[in-house]
Amino acid sequence: MIAIIASSRLYAQIYIGEFPEGFTFGINGITRTTMCFCSRLFLAVIILGASFFKVDARTTAHAYAETGFYKEIDEYRSYLSTVSGGVVYMRKGFEVGGELNIYKFWNGDYSSIGVGIRPVARYSLIRFGKGINLLTEVKGGVIYMTPEHPANAVNYTFNAGFAIEVPVKNKNKMRVGFHYSHFSNGQRMGDIENPTWDGLGLYINWLF
Repeated sequence: MIAIIASSRLYAQIYIGEFPEGFTFGINGITRTTMCFCSRLFLAVIILGASFFKVDARTTAHAYAETGFYKEIDEYRSYLSTVSGGVVYMRKGFEVGGELNIYKFWNGDYSSIGVGIRPVARYSLIRFGKGINLLTEVKGGVIYMTPEHPANAVNYTFNAGFAIEVPVKNKNKMRVGFHYSHFSNGQRMGDIENPTWDGLGLYINWLF
């Protein structure tokens, strides 16, 4: 679990152009600029994958609602609550879609709320039977905060994690999961104008 969190956090830092102290690239002339460019293709790959996702009689569309609560790592009384809703297309254990999300930060020094959009990708890792599945999920996008937080109105979000899916009546499904959540405005890590927010938390998802 520690390895998963560490790798997710590292990817999120690269995704928005941040690099941990001492993290350098020298193999085959790979530069930081190249790595930033490649990592930022993440969203484009999901969007393109969704565009080529074959919709046929075996594909089903589902709406969902989700809420989560996160605590900032190594910080006291710094929290984030989220509410999301979206649509996904499912086929053979793979899901692609998009969502509208609302972020609300809770901190003694500031309080900020924002609305964003982002693509979503999920995959069923293990099927235990009777409709119970272990899922992995990744999503990332942009969000507009008001008032500005931390220094820009437009920021970036990245979430990755796992969830247990259980069936409920009327073919609905409930998912309870664990997420690593990253929030940043895209400046380099350590920049005084980019105090990144990294947190861990739980979420509940209801699939219709």
